Parts: sequence; C-alpha cells; structure tokens
Amino acid sequence: MTHFWKNLQMGITGFIALVSCPCHLPATLPIILTLTAGTSLGLWIANNTGVVAIISSLIFVGSMFLTFRLVNKQSETCPVPQNTKVKRTPNKDYAGQI
Repeated sequence: MTHFWKNLQMGITGFIALVSCPCHLPATLPIILTLTAGTSLGLWIANNTGVVAIISSLIFVGSMFLTFRLVNKQSETCPVPQNTKVKRTPNKDYAGQI
C-alpha cells in the first residue's frame, strides 16, 4: 500500500475517532438530531441517548485502536539482527598505546 493511502486511512480513522468521542457528544448529538429531524431515526436517537452514547463510545474506541495500529505500522523500522557476533581484532598500530 502506498504512503498516500496509509496517510488517508490514518486521517479517516482519526477523524471518526474525533467526531465519535464521547466528550464531544453534547455538541454532536444536537447536530445529529437536527440532521435526522422528522425521521424515525431521529425519534429513536432522541429517545435512546444512553444507547447512542454507548455506541459512540464503542466506535471511538475502535477507531482509536485502528488509528494507533496504523501509526505503529508506519513507524516500523528495519529489524536489528540479534545473533550476530563481531570478531574484533586489535589494531596493530595502536595495540601498545591503550
């Protein structure tokens, strides 16, 4: 996957986490209710705000998990070899000076 698409995925999941954050619910819930006014979904959301808060929290946790997972994948570095032994021989020019 290219660098552009990884950044786009991180941006989308980060935006979803920002919007669905439970601490933003007092601001986003009236907007959602305004957009769904006059529909059965709007009526259900208005009557079940506790369920909406729980669903919003689950979406927030899931999108934060995906965002951190994508960030960690992007910051992976090359593995360091573990079982390599370097044989060091003293330099004959400096052997007696140490």
